[in-house]
Amino acid sequence: MSEVASIWRRKVWIFDCHPGTLANLLRYFDTGEFEVTVYVPLGWELYQQKELITFADLFNFVEDPDLPHTRQTKGLIGWGIELFRERRWFRSQIRFAQPDLVLIGAITPGRMLAAVPRSIRKLYFLYSLPLGNRHKWFGKFWGLIARIYQVHLVVNSDYALHLLFRNWGFTANSNSISQIPLTSQLCQKDRVRSSAKENLSVVQVSGLYDWKAPLDFIRMAKIVREMLSTKSVHFSLVGAGDLLDEVLDFVALHNLESCVTIYNKLPPLAVELLLSEADVYVQSSRVDNFPISVLDAMALGLPAVVTASGGMVEQVDNNVSGFVVPTSRPEMLASAVIELLVNGDLRKKMGQESRARFEKHFSRDIFDQRFRDLLGKIEVT
Repeated sequence: MSEVASIWRRKVWIFDCHPGTLANLLRYFDTGEFEVTVYVPLGWELYQQKELITFADLFNFVEDPDLPHTRQTKGLIGWGIELFRERRWFRSQIRFAQPDLVLIGAITPGRMLAAVPRSIRKLYFLYSLPLGNRHKWFGKFWGLIARIYQVHLVVNSDYALHLLFRNWGFTANSNSISQIPLTSQLCQKDRVRSSAKENLSVVQVSGLYDWKAPLDFIRMAKIVREMLSTKSVHFSLVGAGDLLDEVLDFVALHNLESCVTIYNKLPPLAVELLLSEADVYVQSSRVDNFPISVLDAMALGLPAVVTASGGMVEQVDNNVSGFVVPTSRPEMLASAVIELLVNGDLRKKMGQESRARFEKHFSRDIFDQRFRDLLGKIEVT
C-alpha cells in the first residue's frame, strides 16, 4: 500500500468540482486503493461531465437530486434557503457516514456552516470560484467562518492567494491555505512542429461566456485574416455556452466561415488532436483564474498568447514562452498572433520554452507531490 493510502483510509467523497479539478483529483486517486464517490447536483449534465474525464468509469458517480445546485439561489432569501438545504443535506449524507476525506469544489454559505463533524478532514478547492468580494466585511466573514470550522483552502495561483489575503483576512503564515496548481490531463508528450508550415492553425478552448470573451477571439481572427491575406491560417474555437449564437452570427456577418470553425463540444481526445496539430494557442478571457486549457497547450509545446487576467500571467512567461496582452484588446491579440505566425523560428523557440515551463512548474508529478504533501500536512495538524 502506498504512503498516502497508509495516511488515509479508503473512503473519499468529492462534491461539486469543476471537471478540470475533478480530473486532476481522480487521476491522483486512480490507484485502486481508494473508494471514491463523486457527488454532483441534479441538472449538472452528469454524463457530459463524465465524458470530459476519460477514466471516470473507474469511480462511482452519484447524481443526487437533493444536493442543492448552488448557482440557482439569489438574494438574501435564496441565501437562507441554500444554507438550510445544504446544512440538511450534509448532515444526512456525511455526518453519519463519516468518510475519511471530503473534497469540495465550491464554497457556499451552507457548506461552510453545515454540521459536518470536525473529525472529518475537509478540503475546499477554490480553483474555479471568483474570490473577489464587493464588501470587505463579507470577505472577512468568510475568512472567520473558515477558521472556526477548520476549513483547509486550496488555491492554484498567486492571484487567488492574493485575493484570499486581501478579501478574507488570511495572512501569509496561515497554515490553513495551500497552493497547488492544477496540471494537464493530456498525454504530455511534446510535439515536434515544423517552423516552415504552409497551413497554420490557431486554437482557443474555452466556454462561450461573456467573461471568456470568445468574440474577442473572433475579432482577432478577422484582423489576422485581413493582415495576412496571403497566408493560409485557420482558427478553431472550442467550447459551449450562452454566447454560441452570437459568435456564429458574428462569423457569418463578416464572412469568416472559410477560416473559422466553432466546435460546440469535442471529446478530450479530439481536443488533444486539435491542439497537437495547432501552431499557436490563444486565451482571450476578460476574467479568468488559471485555465487548464492553457496548461494543455503548454504540455503540447504550443506558444500561447493570453490576456493579463488572473493567473494566466503566471502560466505564460511574457516574451519567452508566449505573449501576455491587455484584456479586451483583440487588436493586440492579433498583433502577437501575427508575430508568431510569420516567424517560424520564434514560434518554435517559444513552443519549446512553453513546454519547458510546464515541466518545471505544472507537471503531473509536481501536482501529485504537492497534493501528497498536503494530505500529510493536514493529517499532522
